[in-house]
Amino acid sequence: AAAAAAATATAAVATDVEWNECDAYTKLMWSQNMTKKFLRKLLALPRALEHFQAHLREHQHPLICALDFLVMSNQISDLEGPKRRARLFECAERYVKTPTTIKVEEVERRIHAEISNALEMLLGEVFPGFIATDWCTRLIQSLRKVEPPIKGAFLTLPKRVSESAELMDAQQRCVESIIEAVSSAETAILVCDRTLPGLPIIAMSSGAELLMGHTRDDAVGYNCRLMQGPQTDPEAVEQLSVAIRKGEGTVVDIANYTTIQKGMRNESGFMNRVTLSSKLRVTPGETELIFAVLRHIPMPMLELRESRSTRLLLDIFESLAIAREEQQVSPALRFLDASAKALAKGQRWLMDAITTLRKGLRMPVIREILLRSVPNELEASPTHRKQMQDVRLMMHSKNTLKSRYDYIVSTCEFWAELEGLKNHAGWEYKTALDGLMKQYITPELGQRRTAILWFALRKTVYDRWAENERDLVEAEEAYTSLGLSHDELPSLLLQHQFAAKEASQAEPDDDRSASAVGGQADEVLSNASMLQHILVRVISLDVLPNFLRSRSYHETLDELQKAKGSQRAMNASLEAELESLKATLPKTSEEWLGVLTWAARHLPNPVCVCDASLPGMPILCVNTAFEVLTGYESAECVGNSCRFLQGDETDVAAKHRLREAIRNQTGCHLTLLNYKKSGESFMNLLSLTPIFDRDDLCRFYVGSLCEVKEHYASMKPQLRHADRLQKMLPAKLAVPSAPNVRQRMLRVRDTVMRNAGAPTFNFNAGASSITSSSVS
Repeated sequence: AAAAAAATATAAVATDVEWNECDAYTKLMWSQNMTKKFLRKLLALPRALEHFQAHLREHQHPLICALDFLVMSNQISDLEGPKRRARLFECAERYVKTPTTIKVEEVERRIHAEISNALEMLLGEVFPGFIATDWCTRLIQSLRKVEPPIKGAFLTLPKRVSESAELMDAQQRCVESIIEAVSSAETAILVCDRTLPGLPIIAMSSGAELLMGHTRDDAVGYNCRLMQGPQTDPEAVEQLSVAIRKGEGTVVDIANYTTIQKGMRNESGFMNRVTLSSKLRVTPGETELIFAVLRHIPMPMLELRESRSTRLLLDIFESLAIAREEQQVSPALRFLDASAKALAKGQRWLMDAITTLRKGLRMPVIREILLRSVPNELEASPTHRKQMQDVRLMMHSKNTLKSRYDYIVSTCEFWAELEGLKNHAGWEYKTALDGLMKQYITPELGQRRTAILWFALRKTVYDRWAENERDLVEAEEAYTSLGLSHDELPSLLLQHQFAAKEASQAEPDDDRSASAVGGQADEVLSNASMLQHILVRVISLDVLPNFLRSRSYHETLDELQKAKGSQRAMNASLEAELESLKATLPKTSEEWLGVLTWAARHLPNPVCVCDASLPGMPILCVNTAFEVLTGYESAECVGNSCRFLQGDETDVAAKHRLREAIRNQTGCHLTLLNYKKSGESFMNLLSLTPIFDRDDLCRFYVGSLCEVKEHYASMKPQLRHADRLQKMLPAKLAVPSAPNVRQRMLRVRDTVMRNAGAPTFNFNAGASSITSSSVS
């Protein structure tokens, strides 16, 4: 009955506990001030005594008698004369078992000695466990309501935080208070922020400074890799990395190194027992912290005591966590859910842009002004010019690939050729159609057997759009207009791809191009329509928004207003659409992500978009071609890091180059071995491009994948698609990010800039050479 009543009381307490920005600081300071004097002072408060007794009764702890003894001894101090003497002997007889024949002074001496023993037992066996419970949290919150405020109980924010409290929100004040509390601890403790890339140290205790040999200024902002050295075991590092990625606690013995002086290392090192907590969200926001307790490996006789002490400390850390039921939700999924309206707005803008561009590019004056608004390669910004050069150097072929400006010129010429078909008939029409196919469409297709994905996408998606004339649709309505669902499209696409592959294998094995097979007018026009859709989508990512913000846009309006007659009415309609597009341009990076998500959805080259502001750079979206290439559905990818494509044979040096590029917030182009869902391996030519927002904060990474084939000629179309997308992407957005994302990205930038100068140390593992900085 008592146990049931205690359980009921515990449940009642849990419902009463609410988050307060100062609770974590108070708990941590109480854990560091576990002295007899502090505990006795605390138990002198009726509210504290009440909660402490409830905790002991809940667990049916035998030391409840020791607590009752302390209560009775505190009552004696308020009495005088005969009442005091009678109470002294009553207390001695009940708890100390002292004969009644001894003198009063001896009774008092024995009671004081017993008080010291009782306080010591409560401190060692009860008080740490009490701090880690909701009883303690409820006590702290009730003590804050006491007037006047209780001094020396650490119930308010530390002085450093309170002085700048107005400049921070409640979540920041909570984290800063934890940093302040941890810094004074004698135990070696590190606190790392799991929501920042690189898992930087944000707080370290004075005990950690002594153990590591680093000052706070030398360590805070860096990754714990700075403690690694030549004899650090890669398996131990990997065990820590896996636990951190999963958000689970672990205990690992690892060889670390201390600093003798700046730039020098102690070559002997020391064996360090690292005990990690699970991921803890200590604020209502997205911030997740990981606490690490560092100790020298203890002697066997002391191991049990040290282990128990560490466990009690971790229990206190884990009691700081809130919203435990939400901790399993991926940060990327939380972001997508919170930004659903912004993403939908960006997708709707893209649908309007596609319709307007397909109309506008038919007019020579629009094409001419659009070209004038796009800088050529020599006029491009240094960042964009370097990006274009990197792609070209990696992909070798100058015949297939072009500059950003040349792609725009080719697009305008393609539209002019299509419009020119209306002026031809008979054999002239056929000749013009063949020329259009050879010059513009064949480079997009290549050989028939390499164009399987193109034809599958065309038959599954683009042909149906053309038949139903459903260009102006919202993102979610697009599939409905096709009679498809998100889940049905990849499987139907695979069926078309498989059928096309069988048909191509049944043909003679020659080098005939797609133009030889698709010579019919309907076939050519269907491919041209699909190419139009692809081009307007990539133009809408950066070229069109820049055009709408440029002076050339006003020239366009002036030219449209010069028309007369029926053309004047058509131009007025186009002018209204352009004005609407300009008024509804994406206002944040999240809205632009909506544009990118839908623009890339049906491109013929695999694309994935990752969030650079979250740890592990989780995937935000993948397109259909990515699903077909890897075999993973979109739902399996979103929220996870791209590491799931790696395997045992993936080159460590390539992974290191990739991580260094991400750490330095630069693009990279490399080839590495990846694995499909079926387990089949493939060589992946990866092009990774960073996207910065208006404040120069790295917001997204866009990755283009290309499966490396045995013959380079068969890769040319895929290289062309990937190269065009990379060069059409904006190097920098003209819009900011959401305020909460911006704050997180500022911390990311500070961490990246600090880690850019961090030392790295190589260590060997068998026959392979691994770099400590390559461990995520």
